Amino acid sequence: MSSKNITFDSNIIGHVVDRTTVEAGDGFVDKSGGVSVCAYFEPDDTCENISVTNNLAGGVVYAGFVGTLAHTCGDTTSTSFKNNIAHSVKGISSGAGAYINKVPSDAGQATCMEISDFKAYKTYYTPFFSYGATKKIIINRMTFIDNRVGFTANIVNKA
Repeated sequence: MSSKNITFDSNIIGHVVDRTTVEAGDGFVDKSGGVSVCAYFEPDDTCENISVTNNLAGGVVYAGFVGTLAHTCGDTTSTSFKNNIAHSVKGISSGAGAYINKVPSDAGQATCMEISDFKAYKTYYTPFFSYGATKKIIINRMTFIDNRVGFTANIVNKA
């Protein structure tokens, strides 16, 4: 399954509540939240031409934003994820402003991925979380205020 040609710009998302109708086995995490783009994928899936910009997600559960929305390091023109704000994220299974990971189909992100221009405040847990199979993560122009903990960026390298 692939996601292509998505532009989500200048929207306000609010009052997203926990679903009570999901039936799944143990260990299932419902990636609910304000905005979810390319959050579920298989190794051969692609996320191409995705733009999530200038949005506000407030009063949501799990996360304000979830997806494979990082960009290649040094690309200041990228709009894959830019100028978004998460506010008042409730902690059910999480409580993060954003879960942003690398785009598997972008070969440049195997060595370096970047996440820039994001703000998060009043999140239950962390304002920002990334778990990337890359060698380097660059985080630029972020503002995190009044959150439970600081940001979390994990790098996963195969030995």
